[in-house]
Formats: sequence, structure tokens, C-alpha cells
Amino acid sequence: MTAENMTDLETAVADMVVSVEAFHERFGIKPLTDRSDVIGYLQSRVSILQEEVGEHCSELNRNNKRKAYEEAADILFVAIGTLAVMEDDGVDVINYVITKNDKKSPRDFGENRYTEKVTKK
Repeated sequence: MTAENMTDLETAVADMVVSVEAFHERFGIKPLTDRSDVIGYLQSRVSILQEEVGEHCSELNRNNKRKAYEEAADILFVAIGTLAVMEDDGVDVINYVITKNDKKSPRDFGENRYTEKVTKK
């Protein structure tokens, strides 16, 4: 895909990746070179994600749509940052999830009426 035919959302997500990389550079956040404690690293990120999800929920409870959107974007920022530190492993899992979800069809999957999540029928 070229920059000329990217949607606004695609451009914004690509810009966020650049922003995450600049943020990591500014604060000296380095790629995870020691893969012996990947689980420990991922566990350390949970509190950051929980904080952002909590802020998102708080804004939803306040019926503050704009702030809820901002908090959803903060969740994405943290998720991108988590995967960026994983370098090739992060890219691999992003591509895996894209491929997995691209293969889902309405024939085999549908929205769960209780959770509103797309699940296997």
C-alpha cells in the first residue's frame, strides 16, 4: 500500500508506530535482547495496560466520548510499544493475528449476542 491510497485510520496508525519508536528513543527503551524472561517483561506491561483500560472505562462511565476515544488510543500506543520492544517476534505475532483474523468468515464466525465479540459458531 502506498501513502497515496492509505485511509485516514491507516495513516494515523502508521504515525502512531513512528511516535512509539520516537517515544522509546526519547526514554531509552531498548529492544528486549535477553529473551530468557519474555514472560516477565510481558507481565510488567500488564499494569500499564490495566491503567489505560481503567482510564478508558472511567471515561465511558462518565459518558465522555472524546476522552474514552483518547484512552482507547493510549491502549493501542502501549500495545504497539510492547510489541515493538519484541522486534521480529512482535512483527511475527502481528502478522499471525492479521492472517488469523483475515481467514475468519461469517460462515464460521458470528457475533456473540452476550459479549458482542466475534466467536466461532
